[in-house]
Amino acid sequence: MNTYLLQIKHWVTTYPWFTLILMTGVFILLKKLFSKSQPPPLVTNAFKGLGNEYKIFNDICLKGERGMNEIDTVITSPYGVFVVSQIEVAGKIEGNVNDREWTLKSGETIYNPLWRIRSHTNALEAYLGPFPYGSFVLTGNANIQGDAKWKVISNREFIKKIREHSEVKLNDKQLEYIESSLKERQGKGRENFV
Repeated sequence: MNTYLLQIKHWVTTYPWFTLILMTGVFILLKKLFSKSQPPPLVTNAFKGLGNEYKIFNDICLKGERGMNEIDTVITSPYGVFVVSQIEVAGKIEGNVNDREWTLKSGETIYNPLWRIRSHTNALEAYLGPFPYGSFVLTGNANIQGDAKWKVISNREFIKKIREHSEVKLNDKQLEYIESSLKERQGKGRENFV
């Protein structure tokens, strides 16, 4: 028998708490693997109040100019195709529109979400074709400092901002094509890269 398996067997029989920790880890991993295509809770709350003319697609995976793009959410409507990304950290974030990275209060950095969403929008346009696109970067509890704060909106502002797009720009046939194309890429991971 493999020495690693013997060591694990020893730990499981000698230390019952090790079994509990191991099983908890396996459960969390499996839960993450099988809970694809669900938007983060903050974004779910931001979408409450959208009418029936809006369709929501989560976890879209596309090949882009510089690798894979995992798009949080795409919303289709007669008014356009909207790419939505979420800043999932709370607290103060220092960042400017042209900065490659933004700095969190803790000192850690994140890739500029405005650059990320531009990359996502470009990949989506390359995949779907030339349609009217819009993009939103949402935050729930982050306090954005710097000139980028005007480009990032709170989830409370989202409904108002998306409804500013009220001119019909897509017909039913175009929407059907876009939505069926998005369904093909929804929940597809790295292994199903286009």
